Amino acid sequence: MIGRTSRRTYPPPDGVGRGEPFETAFGKAFKTSLWLEERDWRQDLPLRYSWIPILTGGSVLWAVLSLACIALYIQRRSALTRRMREMEAEERLAELTQPQTPLTNPDEPTG
Repeated sequence: MIGRTSRRTYPPPDGVGRGEPFETAFGKAFKTSLWLEERDWRQDLPLRYSWIPILTGGSVLWAVLSLACIALYIQRRSALTRRMREMEAEERLAELTQPQTPLTNPDEPTG
């Protein structure tokens, strides 16, 4: 990168204004080739622009928390539905296994 080793600002290559090709003027002004600077810049890109800032950003955190809440809600709903079905099945089984009790005592006279 231009000026990576030092923190000073470089002036634009003066040779361009005099009609020199940009690559030649760049090489004279910065004492390096444009190709080398571009190669160094490309090697430095993954360090500057990686997935870490994206993954640790606040938006991702809120999205993950929202998805976790939705998943927990769905899980709880399905567990509740499953439990309700089990309770209904137990009630039906209890109704079938219990003897039918008459509403009145058969030993008492009616009337």
